[in-house]
Amino acid sequence: MKSERYLEWICAGVTDTLGVPAGYSVYNEIMIPLPTSGTEIMALLLHEVDFIVAGAEFGVDTQMSSNGVYLTKSHHTAPVNNNLADPDLIAMFMEHATINQVAGAGQLLWWDGIPVWRFSPPILIARDAVYFANRTFSQAAANTVASVRLGYTLEKVSREAFIAALVG
Repeated sequence: MKSERYLEWICAGVTDTLGVPAGYSVYNEIMIPLPTSGTEIMALLLHEVDFIVAGAEFGVDTQMSSNGVYLTKSHHTAPVNNNLADPDLIAMFMEHATINQVAGAGQLLWWDGIPVWRFSPPILIARDAVYFANRTFSQAAANTVASVRLGYTLEKVSREAFIAALVG
């Protein structure tokens, strides 16, 4: 009888609590530790990435705002190129909101979304961490919250496969 494999989950999030000044972009990145092991040659098989992008609070002069979330294999100080062929980019999601504002009327706009990336076959990751980032751009003050959930299994792999995943 074949046994069922259930996904384990890692959750993380970033918050732009300072808001984004009009016409500026803010990039926040966090490191997400992974339960891989070079000693035991255990790698992570990434089956699913869920992005949760929740809302923005806009000021009176709001015209537009955009938000991008990125999951990458290495640390960045600015957003990666929005090119899915980039070998460092695991998954990303971009959202854009345009508002026609009545002068003097403050507005609270929430957008909610759970874009899901499923990988078949799963992505083999041997690194001890991945990086999750939120980039917010606005023409008025905005606060955004972005979270990620990684669905994975752990698997003992050959030394060659582990090394290939480390350098790839």
